[in-house]
Amino acid sequence: MTLWLRVHHVRAAGLAALVMLVVVGIAGESRVPAPSLLRTALVGTPIALVLPLLACAFLSRSLTAGPTALEAVGTRPARSYTAALAVAVCAVAVLVGGLLTWSGYQPLGFAAARNLTGLSGLAMLGTRWGGHDAATVLPTAYLFLTVLVGLPEGREPPWLWPLTESGDVPSAAVAGALFALGLLVCLRPGGHRTAAP
Repeated sequence: MTLWLRVHHVRAAGLAALVMLVVVGIAGESRVPAPSLLRTALVGTPIALVLPLLACAFLSRSLTAGPTALEAVGTRPARSYTAALAVAVCAVAVLVGGLLTWSGYQPLGFAAARNLTGLSGLAMLGTRWGGHDAATVLPTAYLFLTVLVGLPEGREPPWLWPLTESGDVPSAAVAGALFALGLLVCLRPGGHRTAAP
């Protein structure tokens, strides 16, 4: 187990999630300007909604590290360890992010944790379909697509879940469903592929 923890960089994944939550807590209402496909002016996207992508990158690196072929035939339940790592990191993020929002300290705390959860689900799905590279490309491309589109005024379509407020229930449901699908893929035999040589 100690070797698995070291090979999969578990400490780095947990630390990245905690650092993300600390930065989200002190980011306040800070925004990063981004171009928009639908508007002529730059759109300000809250930093708290974009930061989870960095923590997701560390987590996906941890989930895809290690000798996949050996873990698939090993006696230890490596797939279960991988799924447990993803659940633990995202559960702690949801708990801390929820506390940040509930306490009123950072209204986007839960939204940041939701984004980490949903983007991690996309990373796990990407690993299944395209190997290690897709685990990074899929959540990154999806987040930047939503940032470029931006939230339309008056309504919030569920597919733009990374940009919504903490209290948006459909967004939380979509992110949770993506994470659950990613876990199912992760637990299946052959759920994680490495990139083709």
